[in-house]
Amino acid sequence: MASSSRTAGKIDSLMETASAALAKGDYFACERESLKAMELAHASTDWDRLARICMPLEEARRQKRLEAADIGVAGTLDSVDELLEMDTIAPGCWLFEPL
Repeated sequence: MASSSRTAGKIDSLMETASAALAKGDYFACERESLKAMELAHASTDWDRLARICMPLEEARRQKRLEAADIGVAGTLDSVDELLEMDTIAPGCWLFEPL
């Protein structure tokens, strides 16, 4: 079943916002809006739109990884609880080491 025009319009609007965020370098906003659009496209079985959403989402995630890697290793943690207890989280690549 194809997406209704109302849902398609909502997906397109979300992706316009995501594309603008990607162009500005706001990778977290791009990922957030892309995931919302992806959920709508999946729920409405709009496979064409779902496929087109993957590219900006992939690029936003790639850019986030590159920025984290450029900053270097920010620290190592051996539990998620340790991360949750931190007041602030420094940017960079965090390594999780199991006990």
